[in-house]
This record gives sequence, structure tokens and C-alpha cells, in this order.
Amino acid sequence: MRTTLAACAALVLLAGCGGGSDDSADASSPTAQSAALVLQSQIPDVIELVKLDEDNDPNDLIGRPNGYSAATVMFDSRVSCEGDEPGVDCGATIEEWPSEKDAEKRSDYIQDLQSGSSLLGSEWSTVRDNLLLRVTGNMNPSDAEAYADIFKSADLGKDVSDKLPDAAGIDAGSGAPSPEDEPWTLVDSGFGAQYGYAWTIARVQNNDDHAGQTVTVNFNLLDESGELLSSGSQVSHFSWPGQVLPVATQVEVPKGKKPATVEASVLVEDEGTFDDQTSEDWGTFPGKVYQPEYSDSYGARFEVTNPTDELLEGSSLQVVCTNKAGEIIGGSGEYPDLIPASGRVMVDVSSLYTATKPAECTGYLAPWM
Repeated sequence: MRTTLAACAALVLLAGCGGGSDDSADASSPTAQSAALVLQSQIPDVIELVKLDEDNDPNDLIGRPNGYSAATVMFDSRVSCEGDEPGVDCGATIEEWPSEKDAEKRSDYIQDLQSGSSLLGSEWSTVRDNLLLRVTGNMNPSDAEAYADIFKSADLGKDVSDKLPDAAGIDAGSGAPSPEDEPWTLVDSGFGAQYGYAWTIARVQNNDDHAGQTVTVNFNLLDESGELLSSGSQVSHFSWPGQVLPVATQVEVPKGKKPATVEASVLVEDEGTFDDQTSEDWGTFPGKVYQPEYSDSYGARFEVTNPTDELLEGSSLQVVCTNKAGEIIGGSGEYPDLIPASGRVMVDVSSLYTATKPAECTGYLAPWM
């Protein structure tokens, strides 16, 4: 494995490298995406893949003369991106070049360009045929070596769709409709890990024609092998028919353990316990994601409006954050004290439980118990 110097801050500088070649790669060769999927299937810390296109490529090389034909960024939960664009600093990137010679040239270019400046960080690079694997220097050396070992030895064109770890922590069975005789649906579930805890979330939809039912969810956190790490539960209630209700709680992650999936078990009891807390739909609100200064976590701000003509006391804003694929990758909860009648407030959720920057965060406003 060749050591190469580079960093996210230098990504734009790297656009001027590469060169055409007549010794094109075979059409049946593994692609950047297929190789990334193989690595994701064997490295549980790879929690998301993002294919680069002409709009999100930080290097402006994709599809251009002397550029690569495809590239996929692998988001690794052990490191944090320094910018808003997907890049090597998010974990690793696989670039697909016209030939092995072009991939080698690209690797050499990055090494030569960055070797004279420690300000530009570091990365590891490995070439296999026409593919170039780049791993951020912020990774531990042993972890970077694991990337390279798999990249060099695995069948990078193999279909591994049945072996992929769930990047967002979603149970493989979640999202399936509940039995037909159940007047509710488990829409999806997931978690975000931060600071030794996981924020586990299940979205449950009320399919009944009334509200007030008690909703209890138990969460089991599992590692990659299926070992049960810890459990937690939360009780909430439906407030209106058709409501999509996020039920969430914080679950401690045992020291030295890494959760890979969450199992959500739902119990809905229609005993009229919360009949006095039903209402009309209070709505959902988009959040503006940001990264607080001097913090490795993310936050989100929500402009929340009161849909009623009465002062709202004791409301709940449950925040669900998703990646670009719409999968839950974390969230949090806030409880505004007062929202003026037909008015609005700014709710700042300054610390989200999520390992990577969310593509979207949504706040669900509802009465709190």
C-alpha cells in the first residue's frame, strides 16, 4: 500500500491530474460502485455510500477530459467530514479510471502534489487495475490497512446485496407493513450514535380512524454479528388519525462496542389512556442543519409554528434525521415550553445524535404526555 499525502482542503487542487490512455480497462471490470459495495459489506463502519456526479464531485473530474469516469465516496463512522461536500476525508473514495496507467498516474500526482506540504493532511492510496482506493489519513493505520487488504484481495465485482450492513442502523425487516389486522404500521427505524449513546427512533403510523392509543417501542441494539449490546424502550401516544409518530429514546452503548443495527418492537394499546390529548395535525417542520463551532457533532434549527389559536404548552418536537437515501441516521428531541397562539418560535437542537452530516432533518410537533 503506497502512502500519499492529501486532505479535503486540497481536493479542488487535485483536479488537474490524470491523462488519457489507449489501454482502456475491460468493460467487464469491477466498477467504483461495485468495489465500494464489497468494501461496505465487509467493513461495518462504512455507513453510507455516495456516488459522485458532475454536481457533487469536489474535484470536478468526473466525466471530463483526463478525468475519471466514476467515483464513490464511503462514509466511515470513525471519522468526520470537514466540509459540506463528499470527499476522501469522509472515510474513503474509490475512483474509476480509463486504465491502470491512469489510476497510477492519479495516485502519483496526489503524492507529488502533497508531499511538500503538511498543511494538506495525508491519505493512503492503493491501485488495483483501473481503480484507485484513497483512504483518509485521519483513519487509524490498522483500519486503513484493512481497507487496502480487502480492496486488493476481494472479488470487487461480486453481488453482495444480501450481505450489506445497514448503514443507517435500520433493521432489515423494518418498514414492512404490520399484519393486516393491526391498525398501525412500523414505517421504519434507525439510530445515530454519538458520545457513547445511541438515539434510537421508530416511526409508527396510526392507520385507525381515531387517536389516543398508547404506543410502546422496545429497541435492541445489535453489533455486526447480531450480538445484543443493549436495550431501551419508550412510551408515547397517537394524537390524531393518520399520524406518523416518531418514538425515540437514548440507549447507552457499552464501552468498546459498535452498534450496527437496531430492532424495533412495537406495542399499540387502544385503552383510551390518552383520549384527552388528541388534536388535529400539528404538522412537521424542515430543519436547517449546521455544525456548531468547536464541535464534531451537528445541529439543526426549526422555525416551528402553532397551527392552533391557543397557547401551546408542553409540546414535543421529535427530530428525525435521514441520509440521502431517506434512511434514519439519528436525531434528537426538544420540548418547547410555550408556543404563542397562531405564532411561531425558533427551536435550536444544537446537538444531534448522528455520526455523519444528515441530508435532511424533520421536526414532528405533537402534544407531550
